[in-house]
Amino acid sequence: MGTAAPSPAERQQPTRPRGGSRAAGVALAVILLAYCAYAAVFIYRTSFLVDGKRCFCLFDDAMISMRYARNLAHGQGLVWNPGGERVEGFTNPLWVLFMSLFHLLPIPAYFVSLPIQISGALFVLLAAVCVGRTAYALSDGSRLAALSATALTAFYLPLVNWSLQGMEVSVLAALVAVSTHRAVRSLARGDFSPLPYVLLGLAVLVRLDASVVLVATMLWGMSADRRHRARHAGWGIAALALAVGSQTAFRLSYYGDLLPNTYYLKLSGYPASLRVLKGLLSLADFLQRLPWWLLLAAFLPLAWRRDRGRMLLVTLWCAQCLYSVYVGGDAWEWWGGANRYLAIVIALFFVLVSLGLADLVSWALVCLTNRPRPLAYAARAAGAALALAFLAASNSFSPTSLRQWLLLDPPLLRADNAANVKTAELLRAVTTDQALIAVSWAGAIPYFSDRRSHDLLGRCDRHVAHGRAHGIAEWTAADWFVPGHLKWDYDYSIQKLQPDVVLRDISAGRAQKTAFRACYQPFHLGQQEIYARLGSPHLLWAALYRLDAEENRRLAGKHAPT
Repeated sequence: MGTAAPSPAERQQPTRPRGGSRAAGVALAVILLAYCAYAAVFIYRTSFLVDGKRCFCLFDDAMISMRYARNLAHGQGLVWNPGGERVEGFTNPLWVLFMSLFHLLPIPAYFVSLPIQISGALFVLLAAVCVGRTAYALSDGSRLAALSATALTAFYLPLVNWSLQGMEVSVLAALVAVSTHRAVRSLARGDFSPLPYVLLGLAVLVRLDASVVLVATMLWGMSADRRHRARHAGWGIAALALAVGSQTAFRLSYYGDLLPNTYYLKLSGYPASLRVLKGLLSLADFLQRLPWWLLLAAFLPLAWRRDRGRMLLVTLWCAQCLYSVYVGGDAWEWWGGANRYLAIVIALFFVLVSLGLADLVSWALVCLTNRPRPLAYAARAAGAALALAFLAASNSFSPTSLRQWLLLDPPLLRADNAANVKTAELLRAVTTDQALIAVSWAGAIPYFSDRRSHDLLGRCDRHVAHGRAHGIAEWTAADWFVPGHLKWDYDYSIQKLQPDVVLRDISAGRAQKTAFRACYQPFHLGQQEIYARLGSPHLLWAALYRLDAEENRRLAGKHAPT
């Protein structure tokens, strides 16, 4: 009796090589265990000592979300200042809710960031495993492709940094990786799964601009899977409408705004053309720093292997690149590597790189089919060595990146976090509970000082966010354009609100400087220079003068001749 011919769906399933599965399993276990150890050391390296106590602190933007989360958990509402104006100064609502769960537990303030960092590490681990499976499926069972994609993702410094310092990048990267794997798997089987749209709907609840990935996935599904085109459209539109609609309804009822405050801060008040130009320059700089052979490995095979699964990865990657251009890039482009918008899809780029590597090794093996077996082993060894070279090259985007990747230098902004937490502790010692603090670092200082705060740069202030940006009259401004950091109004922030302490050098016009200096006196608070409002009843002046004298004596001793 003859054997039935395989169905089209079965023919699209990846072919599993018979040998080497045990070695590949051991290699995967080694990669994942190495990542866990690496993440543990990285998280510890982000911590620091404050007055002899170990402190864990997230990236400063994430600490803004933590302040909202703590106030929500303590029954004070989803606000930045307890009892203050309702302003949506965060961009990650579901992540804030996740953070609030840990504030319900009896965890000291110095340690509550640690479980957030561990969660980020686990999400990156999930993303790495999923992209490995995606690479395995799209390469017809290449274990080299799977292991390479897993390692490149797990050890990519920007993804690790943003994720393990508390940003929502980790969960977004995981949701994108899982949804992409499920979409590729469903396409190979010839069926339809709504799971990618459910997961990407959750991603939109994590961060509104994840709508870009959802819409791109829907458009790809309608084009690549015409048999289920209507279902792709229906589920995509439903997930988008539910996620965006629910957020908008809540925002209108609770905050009274149609869009988050950060939208008005970052995307209004200056020419859109300037923002797009900055985004183009940032993207060009990112691509220029990538080794050309990484780009070649990722995109050259598409010239002869335009399978629908690979095109999903290309579609999502290009969509996020365009979105990064549209918003003007990130505020931390100077650091290098993938910014926070590209980091959530960088794993898909690494899958493309790994597929190109697998194609190269497969071609070499075909050429060596009739040669001695040691030559075939040598081809595989060369592929593994090339994968390690890809891993090192992907993290060589600045003069200091390799040292940070190898954990020889501390992670990004750890010194600033330590200084801000120390400043927050000193502010608690020289102010009363009623004091108002004006800050430009709006994360760690307000969180750890537990004082009412005003954000001079407008992320948590509606008036400043809706104003006009400064210094953007010429096209040459694109070179130093920083999204979200070009708006301030000192007449409003200083003269009207009259904060008790200002933690920023006021480099405004002469009239503003004169008025400011007439009402404020500079002091040294630790190694931070602050301005205290004269006559404020919310300042403990004796403690402030004592700390200022101590710092002056320290500085005098430091600069004394030896």
